[in-house]
Order: sequence, then structure tokens, then C-alpha cells
Amino acid sequence: MSPAGPSVGALLMNLSTGIGVIFKQYESGEAILKERLISGGPEYFQLTPGARKYLMMKNGAGKIVPINDATFAKYHRTKSSH
Repeated sequence: MSPAGPSVGALLMNLSTGIGVIFKQYESGEAILKERLISGGPEYFQLTPGARKYLMMKNGAGKIVPINDATFAKYHRTKSSH
């Protein structure tokens, strides 16, 4: 998953919990917060109401496309895990 469009961002890492967080805010004011274990694994996200349009994914053919409903439901979190 990757955000699309110009943005301002920040990367934070908590070495004691092993969690990395990326915050991206867009010119529109919408924002995406992504979190994952520093060691790897799935990347989960939270977002403002209109930010879904900025989420992109790579499909089976390797093409970058807007995130689909199944992938969105799998990785979307309504609150932080930590």
C-alpha cells in the first residue's frame, strides 16, 4: 500500500515497542497514519474521512490502482494498537 499525491510526512520509531509509524498529511488537509512492526509484517492504517482516495495498492498484474474494499477492510484500524 502506498499513499498517492503530494504530502508532508513524518516517520517515528519506538524502539522499545518495535513499532514504526508514518504520518502523511495532504494539501487537502486529509491525513493517513500507517503503523507496522519495525522488523516487518503487515502495515495497518488509520485515516481521516476523505483520505481513502490517497491509498493505492499494487494489483496481481503489478499495476498501481486505488485500494479495493477487501484490502481496505483487512488493514484499516479504527484505533492504534499501542
